[in-house]
Parts: sequence; structure tokens; C-alpha cells
Amino acid sequence: MTALDVDRVDGREKTGGSARYTADTQVEGVTYAVFATGTIARGRIVELYAAPAEAAPGVLAVFTHLNLPQAREFGPPVGQTQLPLHGDEIRYEGQPIAIVVAETLEQATHAARLVRATYEPEPFQTDFRRAREEAERQEQWAPPDSSVGDVEAALAESEVIVDETYTTAARHHSPLETSATIVEPLDGGLLVHDTAQGVMAVRSVLGQALDLEPQRIRVENEILGDGFGCKGFIWPHQILAALAARKLGRPLKLVLTRANAFTSHG
Repeated sequence: MTALDVDRVDGREKTGGSARYTADTQVEGVTYAVFATGTIARGRIVELYAAPAEAAPGVLAVFTHLNLPQAREFGPPVGQTQLPLHGDEIRYEGQPIAIVVAETLEQATHAARLVRATYEPEPFQTDFRRAREEAERQEQWAPPDSSVGDVEAALAESEVIVDETYTTAARHHSPLETSATIVEPLDGGLLVHDTAQGVMAVRSVLGQALDLEPQRIRVENEILGDGFGCKGFIWPHQILAALAARKLGRPLKLVLTRANAFTSHG
């Protein structure tokens, strides 16, 4: 049997256009959230100008590090432990600096473009090898380094040793379906529609971040438009959407644009 002989359970729906992805989920009274993003690679926000966005048509709220409730400490499986909108520090270009929530996606998109910030830029490093010594090592499931056998002894006994450094082109996950999160606050709990490869993992991390018992959170995902592993981790946009929805008190939909996908998940 080859891969071509295996029936794709959701293949007909995906190729025929009838598949209903997370962003297609219909929720009564839903609001739409869009990120306003930073424009420097590293530094701090000196001043944030949100008033024009707040005054734009249809805007319900503009959440920044100054008014968004802060998440509690949370653990794996997370792809990023330092959340945007949890302080004035900028760690990468494209980092969210505000969440604009409006009655329609078009209104939220327009208002997000009105958010402005002044920054205090800081030196940044883009060479992984040079920055490696300064990097913070994280251990989620197993030690980051491992060794099998006696490497030094094997090298000492070798007739020929080839010592080279090889590099490959950068790559990034780009699924058919960009990540989307819809959060419905319900009776002190949450109903979450999410592009998750593991709904229980999303429930666990959201429970930690929002200080909610996992039993008060239900995470649903009807169909997944590719993941490659990037949707197997929990990323800032999922936690930020939940924090904003709880603060707003209304259902909230956050769909990453293709540009967001290159800065908001691994």
C-alpha cells in the first residue's frame, strides 16, 4: 500500500471548498480583533497613540500593555513564553503592540492602521551563531543537548576528520489555513474555537494563563487546514485573544493574516 492508496477523510471537503475551518465558525454577536504591530526589531515603546483608533467607526476597544489584563504564569507546550502587550519591551519587528476590536473586520483593520508609537530603539542581533551565547536556553520536555557514545574517543581513533559548518535556507510554516482563535465568554468560563492540533493542550495552557480551572474551558476544532507542528504549540495570539474577550465580555474572533503568520507563530 502506498500513500496514494489511503483515503483522505477530509480530502473531498478540502479540495471541494466545503470544509469549514475555524475562521468560518459562525458565532452570534462576534467582534473582530486585529493586531497593530511594532516597526522596530528591538527596543521599548516610549509612547503609544491609540486615541485615533479608539475614535474610529465601529471600534469597541483598543487593548495595549497599559490596559490589557496580564496573564498568569503558564507552561508547556508553548512556543513563546514572553507575551506581547505585557510590558513596553519590543523583541522583534511585527510584534503586536495593540489589539483593536471592532464590530466588523474592515473597521478593526482600518483602526489598527491608526495606532502609532514612538520607540527607543536598541541594538539587535540577527546572526544566530553570534547571539547563541546570549540566548536563554529553555527545557520543556528533555534536555536541549544529548550525546550518545564516546565522541572524543571516536575522533581520536579516526584516520580522517572532516570539520565543516553547513547552513540551510530559513524556513517557516505556512499552512493553508492561517491560525484563528474565536473566544466566547460563557458563565465564567470560555468556549474556544481554535486552529489547534491538540485541543487539550490549548485548554491546559489557557487555564494556567487565565487562572481558570480547565473544566471551565472547552476548546473545539472541527477541521484543520494543515499544521506541520506549528499548531501543536500554544502561541501568544491564543492567550491574547482570550484575555481580550474576557475583558470585553463579548465573543471575539482573531484571525492571523498571512503577514502575521510569519511573526506570530513558529
